[in-house]
Amino acid sequence: MTHQTLSSIEELLPKDLIMKAHKSFIISKNKILLIEGNLIQINEHKIPIGKKYR
Repeated sequence: MTHQTLSSIEELLPKDLIMKAHKSFIISKNKILLIEGNLIQINEHKIPIGKKYR
């Protein structure tokens, strides 16, 4: 658990390797298996893509 915001954590990570897909999710670009409609699949997890991040 942390008291940092997701935006402040995002600033610490390498921009070429990660992306923000939703206000609640930062993902590693090299872990994306499939982008289908408004979802990103990483292994068995499906992450929604927010309107702001399309």
